[in-house]
Amino acid sequence: LAERNKTLETKVKDLQARIDSLVEQKVELKDATAVENEAGKDAIEEQVEGDVAAAENENDDGRKVVLTRKEKRKAQKARKLAMQVKVPKTGENILFKETNSDDWKAGRVVGSWKKNSMYKYWKHLMLGNGKIVEKDFEKGIQEWKVEHGDDANEELHDDEENADILDMNVNGAFPVHIIQPKYYGMPEIQDAISAEIEKYKKFQAFKEVNDEGQKCIPTKWVVTEQKLSGKNEPYKARMCIRGDLEKGKENVRTDSPTASKEAIKLALIIAANEGFKVKSGDIKSAYLQGEILKRKIYVKPPKEAKVNGKLWLLLQGAYGIVDGGRLFYLK
Repeated sequence: LAERNKTLETKVKDLQARIDSLVEQKVELKDATAVENEAGKDAIEEQVEGDVAAAENENDDGRKVVLTRKEKRKAQKARKLAMQVKVPKTGENILFKETNSDDWKAGRVVGSWKKNSMYKYWKHLMLGNGKIVEKDFEKGIQEWKVEHGDDANEELHDDEENADILDMNVNGAFPVHIIQPKYYGMPEIQDAISAEIEKYKKFQAFKEVNDEGQKCIPTKWVVTEQKLSGKNEPYKARMCIRGDLEKGKENVRTDSPTASKEAIKLALIIAANEGFKVKSGDIKSAYLQGEILKRKIYVKPPKEAKVNGKLWLLLQGAYGIVDGGRLFYLK
């Protein structure tokens, strides 16, 4: 055991040394580009300020004009937009050209830094071979566009709604995808929706009541594709209650114990050190098997339930209500 611990300590030290080396290289690269970026931003700012000053001083007749507060705010907004660097959104498939290169490369945006971080223009890209790299879209990328089916050569980075989740090609490490509502009419998706409604009935999560004008909240479908996950069902539908619209939700207790990241890491470290086998489990429709709901929540049934003139009165916890997790924990 001592020999194994010594081997593990050596590996950890080697990995830490590699990480420190990569961080130093990254900082040096960003420091080198920071000066050039600041110079470019200063030039844009001076140009916009000059245009604003010119507009304030003269009109078409050469007379002095004073901008209103609204016009000044508009000019300030234009200055910020002129200085803003456009970056792709997480989840988008893109084609990009690196600086000093004419070759287009394909990748999927799988992560990014915080917006207020000094690395806010850096994105994590997963390339076609499955390798994940970091790219600086402020200085390291000269051009990019969203890859959109057969129109991959059309520049689409100004249209945030053009990314079609079903058309994503680089998806080897992401077996589950969110399906857009426009595809809900597909027979396989309709089967998944019907199966979800049956689960609500099976666990007696609600009872039908007459619609007498009670205040009710709607539902929302979340459909995922899981063809690559090895499961038998190609699609999974989850009916979520719009608990964010529940009146008085602020007074509902919602806390429930969960394992922290540190606790999970500690358990995995002990298991690795002792040679234990780690297994995980899943409870299907867990929230529908929670404690009895002690307040009245009326829900407008989805159109797929084919119920007219009726509402659902929730009897147990459900996905979407603010205390769904707590009710499952208490059970």
